[in-house]
Amino acid sequence: MEPKDEIKAKLDIVDVISEYLPLKQAGSASFKAPCPFHQEKTPSFQVSREKQIWHCFGCGEGGDIFSFVMKIEGIDFSESLRLLGKKAGVEINRFTSAKTNERQQLLIINRLACDFFQIVLTKSHQALVAREYVERRGITEELSSFFKLGYAPKTWDTLVQFFEKKKIPLKSVEQAGLIVPRKEKSGFIDRFRNRLMIPLFDIHGNTIGFTGRSLDNDQGPKYMNSPESLIYHKGEILFGLNLAKYAIREKGCVILVEGNMDVIASHKAGVMHVVASSGTALTQTQLILLKRFTKRLLFCFDQDAAGFIAAKRGIHLAKQLDMDVEVISIPSYLGKDPDDIVQKDPSKWIELIKHPIPVMEYMIEQSLQNRDQQKIDDKLAISRLLIPELCLLTNVVEREHWLLRVANLLEVPVDELRASCKTKADSPLSFPIPQTLKNNFDVKFKKTKIDRASEIIFSLLLNSPIFLKDDFLRIPSQWFVGEFWQEIGKFSRLWYDSFDWSSAQVTFVNWMCEQARQSSLADFESSIRALALFGETLISSSQQSQARESFIQAVSILEDAALQREQQSLTKSIRAAEQEGNQEKVKALLQQYQNLVQKLSSQKK
Repeated sequence: MEPKDEIKAKLDIVDVISEYLPLKQAGSASFKAPCPFHQEKTPSFQVSREKQIWHCFGCGEGGDIFSFVMKIEGIDFSESLRLLGKKAGVEINRFTSAKTNERQQLLIINRLACDFFQIVLTKSHQALVAREYVERRGITEELSSFFKLGYAPKTWDTLVQFFEKKKIPLKSVEQAGLIVPRKEKSGFIDRFRNRLMIPLFDIHGNTIGFTGRSLDNDQGPKYMNSPESLIYHKGEILFGLNLAKYAIREKGCVILVEGNMDVIASHKAGVMHVVASSGTALTQTQLILLKRFTKRLLFCFDQDAAGFIAAKRGIHLAKQLDMDVEVISIPSYLGKDPDDIVQKDPSKWIELIKHPIPVMEYMIEQSLQNRDQQKIDDKLAISRLLIPELCLLTNVVEREHWLLRVANLLEVPVDELRASCKTKADSPLSFPIPQTLKNNFDVKFKKTKIDRASEIIFSLLLNSPIFLKDDFLRIPSQWFVGEFWQEIGKFSRLWYDSFDWSSAQVTFVNWMCEQARQSSLADFESSIRALALFGETLISSSQQSQARESFIQAVSILEDAALQREQQSLTKSIRAAEQEGNQEKVKALLQQYQNLVQKLSSQKK
């Protein structure tokens, strides 16, 4: 068996996609969720356990287990083969992509560096200063091992020598961002020196980079990240997500903090559903990644001016992605961040996260910081901060609630405050969301009554090819209008003529897709899968007898349309015969026309 087929046999597409999306059952073997590939409020992303396929009826994307992983991870097929092979326990011996080989080499280099830094921290006499720092921060050996903390020695080329002994090309180590060329001489030196090394992981737990915390106040920036590489893009990862993803699903929310140390401290307190933006500006990509696991987001950024600016920007981004946002506000007496709180009393952090506050409450709190409401300049500053936030509220009840609150705060009439609010559409805070793909399903299947009838026929046929075989084979092929319907009609007849149709329910959909590819109609494949999932939805909501009744009704619509086309054709032929003066032909055509009219009349009774 080919590795691809073996992986498909061992992995259930529902289980794999559930690691990325919160799937909800929508039938006996169907599941749905909001699509991760475009913005939507009503879930149109559907997964079929029976057919092992997925399709989004909103943006038209769809496919099998490999196409999903390729798209959501941004990787090619060979990489998806390796990733899913590892999950299924299937050995993949070779890679066909040069880019994949380079990625794998960088991952190996980062893993070796991670192991090296860990050993240095725990065993080297050079790491005494790092071990003392870790101890002062209250990080236990168990916690340090869990996060794979390490130490980069103060010497210039310890890591260079390590990789030279491993016979790994130093040019590749440089591409991983771990070493840099010497300025004056040939060769390389270590990028990170005398730093506590905090490894960065992708969602699967692969080491993709590092954050180095300086242990010497005179040595460069306090925190230094790996440079961007083929495997590390700082705006696309969240520290701790690989460890938090299951806890996020369990709790139904995620706590977003600023620093890596905040995440480590939170784990020390037993709070696992926490991730960090790692000190970089929060991006739309990071939020979309979080939205795979939950829509509920609790911000807990540092209680300083910079933290507020970062939180405010992140909140606006999250709300535009239709996430449910609240804030964990830290009282000044507890500290400035979660790490401070846990250092003093872990139980305070556990208690604090139970009481998040609404975003507007947080904004009001921040607007009052160091301001005197009795001074006009301060009152104007408060209004400049709060009025734009009121304008972003789209729910009437919510906006009225906060309008009253802010009007009382500013001591102004609520009507005047309401009038000063701009609409959300006028707000300069909005950002463009990439345009989604055109909805192939709607364009192709829902234009006309005939298309709708064809949609019902083939969506049901793809799900019940045995039960509906005789009904389908009685349909004249010319009743189907349009290239798509004619082609899948032809494929269906070929299936019944050439195969043991008793096994059709198992392989019919995949066989149809393969026929489309072989016929250079690969763009039809997504539509075929969409039809199959649509039919599964129809069948799950009705009895088989009702499904057959719908099938027969759809066939009647096609027959009626075919007869009307024939009627139009006969009318043209009669006129042509009259112009030719061929009375015998006119008489024969009129008889055909009369028979057709009688047939149409009998159908309408």
